[in-house]
Amino acid sequence: MPIVAAPLAVAVIAAAGVATSGGAAAADDLELTTIEGTLANGNPYTAVLPSRWNGTLLLDLDFNTSQSRYQALYERGFAGAGVERAGGAGDAPAFAADLLDVLDVFTEEFGAPEYVLSNGRSRGGVTAAVLMETYPDQIDGAVAQCTVPGYIPSYNSKLDAAFAAQQLLGAQQLAIVDIPTDDAQYGTLVGDWADALQAAQGTPEGKARISLAHVLGQLPVRSSATQPVPDPDDSAELQQAMFETLAGQFQTRLGIRRDYEQAAGGVFNWNDGVDYVDVFHRMVRPELRAVVQDMYSQAGLDLEVELRTLDAAPRIVADPAAVAEVDRRGGHTADPDRPILFNQALGDATTQLATISSYVAEATRNGKQDLVRTTVVDTAGHCAFSTETYVSAVEVVDERVRTGVWPDTSAEAMNERVRAIDEAASRDYIEYEIETFARPFFRGDVYTPMPDTTRPTATLTSPTVAGPFQTLSLRVDATDDRGLGRIVANIYRDGVLVKSTQTAVGGAPSASHLASVALPDGSYTVKYNAQDLAGNTARTGTFAFAIDTTAPTATVKDGDGFTAATGSTYDQVSFKLFDAGKVDKVVVNGVEKNLTDNTWSDVNFLRPGTFGAIQGESSLVVYDVAGNASTVHFVLN
Repeated sequence: MPIVAAPLAVAVIAAAGVATSGGAAAADDLELTTIEGTLANGNPYTAVLPSRWNGTLLLDLDFNTSQSRYQALYERGFAGAGVERAGGAGDAPAFAADLLDVLDVFTEEFGAPEYVLSNGRSRGGVTAAVLMETYPDQIDGAVAQCTVPGYIPSYNSKLDAAFAAQQLLGAQQLAIVDIPTDDAQYGTLVGDWADALQAAQGTPEGKARISLAHVLGQLPVRSSATQPVPDPDDSAELQQAMFETLAGQFQTRLGIRRDYEQAAGGVFNWNDGVDYVDVFHRMVRPELRAVVQDMYSQAGLDLEVELRTLDAAPRIVADPAAVAEVDRRGGHTADPDRPILFNQALGDATTQLATISSYVAEATRNGKQDLVRTTVVDTAGHCAFSTETYVSAVEVVDERVRTGVWPDTSAEAMNERVRAIDEAASRDYIEYEIETFARPFFRGDVYTPMPDTTRPTATLTSPTVAGPFQTLSLRVDATDDRGLGRIVANIYRDGVLVKSTQTAVGGAPSASHLASVALPDGSYTVKYNAQDLAGNTARTGTFAFAIDTTAPTATVKDGDGFTAATGSTYDQVSFKLFDAGKVDKVVVNGVEKNLTDNTWSDVNFLRPGTFGAIQGESSLVVYDVAGNASTVHFVLN
């Protein structure tokens, strides 16, 4: 028996205004007994018992916020109990433990139920499956509605869409993992992604690439009831719906990914080892492949080249510890000992339908296929089920646990259940063959990063000319898809190492090495590269340069034609200029003259009024191309 606070309230009320049909009790004679309280961890709980209880209790993570859906279930004899989720990165095992505590409270107050079903939507559906898989001795079956079989497979698939958009739209500077924790930076990122996608949607090339990114993530085409229903034969309408779905995912998924990264302490999704050519040709639905091919044809782009480009792009590597933590929070075994029904929406981008095929396939490998059923509802939006659809799914699992045999779960049979609840309700169940899911991952699977065999890149960004320089200013920029270890720049003279410089990086994907090196005059070569954390070394680059620290000289030219002196002063004076590294310019009393960068140069016929010279004392400063300077003072008559 768990330690819980005493119930805050026990109320008996008459249900009113609830539609009844089929097996439902009459609304006017139904009473609901409600108890409320707080668990030892502070999480509030609620439990409701109808006066005509059928013996089945539904445990629901989101029970406290789902009462409108439960009214019809009370009418049909079901009791309900649960809590409300806390925290952004759902911890399904912790939620499941809370629900078992509530089960104990319910049992103490009302008596033991005949059957207990775990029921939930979205992350509540994740919890419903985890609760059933973990505690089959206490849970008789699960109703997992509009959900996914674990957080990792769903977010890996969404990462594929984001990665394709990032690489193909030239948006590598925009993060898709390691999301900023700072709210302002996060808001900027979301806005920048919205702008990038909107800009791409304005060009034929961008539309084609958006359609490819969309299908690689195995997202639904239409994902909101506010979107027009596209003509299935019109590629332009289908692509527009794809764009709206993909853009909507960037608006919401970045924030939820951030929550999980913070909770797990690192990046928990990856795409190293994913073959996007294979995903496109083998796992994307044929009708959607045709849309992408049509959009690429209209844009004049080569689809196969772009797929190969995507496969060659640097990949995202997860932190195995973060993967393990997120898997702990919501991973499924797909090895159930009790029946489970996945009731899924066709147009739900949050819990994409394709993920469910992986649970069915894994359960089949485990010999548990007879315990799993899937129904598909033709609606658009996250958990956009009618109450009648929601109730029908619960009734199917209840019948299965009572009889030991699955009732008919065909679309026709499910729609008949909807009709029996409300003749006027929309009958949205459809027959639908779910495609193979590209990114399955189940409890017990272990993520091991693919061996890193990709070289980093190293680029010399300074110097860009050979000099000569007084002092060498070095800058080497480097990048690596998994993390840099160090950047190295070594200086040689006549093949002999004279100076070694390096910067330790420590795992950042990009970094710069900066160094200022003083050297004797002469000709040198710098050799530079980078190493990543796996020991891969960038291709070594070389660059030749010269060092010159010797100032140029300026000497008076003799001869009547060039210089006329009266004692120590001059009527006219000329200078011969020299520098082994080449003369750059000369300045006379602030008046500058650029020279032709030769070893020898001249300044001739200086007299008052010519080239800055004045009567009396003047100064001449000569510079070489390295910036060294010499000053000569002279007096003109």
